[in-house]
Amino acid sequence: MDKNYKYLLISLILSMFFLSVKAQKNEYILAKIQYQNKNYQQSGFEIQKYLSAHPSDKAALYLSAKINLQLNNYQSVAGYLQKLSVKQFPDINLLMARAYAGTKNTQKSIEYLSKYLKQKNKISADEIVSFPEFGNIADSQSWQNLWEQNNYSRKEKALIEAKRLFKEGNFQQAETQLNNYIIKYDAQPEVLYMKAQIAASQNNYKDALDYLEKALAADDNIRYLKAKADIEYHLKKYTKAINNYNAALKKDSLDLEIYFNRSLVYSSINEPDKAISDIQKYLQYYPDDEIALRRYAQIAYAANDYLTAIRTYGKLIEKYPEKTEYFKLRANAYMQTHTYNYAVKDYSMALDLYPRDAEIYYQKGMAHFHLRQMNQACAAWKRAKKYGNQKSDKLLYRYCKGK
Repeated sequence: MDKNYKYLLISLILSMFFLSVKAQKNEYILAKIQYQNKNYQQSGFEIQKYLSAHPSDKAALYLSAKINLQLNNYQSVAGYLQKLSVKQFPDINLLMARAYAGTKNTQKSIEYLSKYLKQKNKISADEIVSFPEFGNIADSQSWQNLWEQNNYSRKEKALIEAKRLFKEGNFQQAETQLNNYIIKYDAQPEVLYMKAQIAASQNNYKDALDYLEKALAADDNIRYLKAKADIEYHLKKYTKAINNYNAALKKDSLDLEIYFNRSLVYSSINEPDKAISDIQKYLQYYPDDEIALRRYAQIAYAANDYLTAIRTYGKLIEKYPEKTEYFKLRANAYMQTHTYNYAVKDYSMALDLYPRDAEIYYQKGMAHFHLRQMNQACAAWKRAKKYGNQKSDKLLYRYCKGK
């Protein structure tokens, strides 16, 4: 067996072995992921494991309350929420109202819903009445009386309409609504945040950054910090972006999105070890995420960790065998390990999927050249030239006369 093949085989086996020894996963993160995927039973199982070790964790108590609400375990919801404050979790009163409505306790449900409707930045009446638990009390006189009151000011209605347009992706109308809101009322942080998101969607990153800085001056919100870091990355303010991601992680060290985005910044400033560490944290919980796997492979390749790139592109090929790009990229990584036969096979697979790619023919020719298969190399370079690859000219002139 060729020594290059032995090296590749042994290295791949070792890397797979070490990957099998995974760090223990955090049950709170697993619970959040299962909740987002609407797997409420599994989510409840994970959060209970986490709470057994962290019984006073407020974020976990809040999540557990929401999980139990989805599972119709209404009696349990209040027990979790009573340990929390409205300041930290503004929708507590709404969740309590839903839980009591679920048990058909009309008096308690209306009591908590009335408290919620006195809060600022509440959701719309349409959203509230759509919760299924309130169907249990919707015929009561107390419910009718509650909605006969004027529970929303004009200012609140204007903001709710702006949020609706923003959520639906009607950014032009949302921006008009937000501008009118600022003129008539004020530029509160959430309004500035939405303005920043709209500006960023139009690649107007400087204005987006200005809005976010103003929002953060009034409210040190983790969403604003994350958005600011994202904008700073686009503006190539890499150090500032990392500082803001770090500040966001101090608020929530289990926010996987932060690690995902910070990996791109570390990669941009040529800190591959930190970039790989961040993307691995994300992949530990989302092992099949295509974008994350692709980023992991790209970071590894840039860091000359070609074996990790090969393994990761292999996983992508298993999941997406119809995508030419992953065969091509894995072949490029094989070229770096001097395992040219494997590269030829992957380039050939890529060409089976898309037979007019000049760059792949050029690279395939180089793989044959390193294997001293000159007839095949010249044939590949001729195809490369046919489809517009000019780099093949010198090689054809030098090595392929008469072939």
